[in-house]
Amino acid sequence: MIMWDPDATQDERLRLMLRELRLLLSRVAYRPGWKLAVDRVEPTSVRVEVTGPVLDSDQPDRETRLVVPRYIGFHELEEVTSSYSSFVRWVHDFLLEVERHECGEWFRFDGRKPFDPHAGDIKRQVDTLYQKEALSSVFGMMRADASSAFLSLKK
Repeated sequence: MIMWDPDATQDERLRLMLRELRLLLSRVAYRPGWKLAVDRVEPTSVRVEVTGPVLDSDQPDRETRLVVPRYIGFHELEEVTSSYSSFVRWVHDFLLEVERHECGEWFRFDGRKPFDPHAGDIKRQVDTLYQKEALSSVFGMMRADASSAFLSLKK
């Protein structure tokens, strides 16, 4: 990890952190063909991308390219590059976000995508699709029978 020169300017520190981040990202292995890399440096942040091949959830016989960006502000960059444990946790959290997104694309219930990450507000989407429907009457009867049985045990 970075050994700071106490006399380093902010620009020098930023260059060191970026070099360290690039080196650390080059050591990450995840899925075949997936890569994490610094995509670009912006005035107040760094854009890191996860890229790789994935199947298209709407046309599973077609492969497409996943590109998921994440911006790191310079303050967060200092934390991410401060220790191996910070870096590894940050990458793991980033990959979990990517997997959650993919899960939302692939998960279906009755042929519908209740967690489609491209459809906006997930909670509203789920509530709209299912209108807070109760489960089938079979489950309702099972719950009523269980409640009756529980009440008879209390007597």
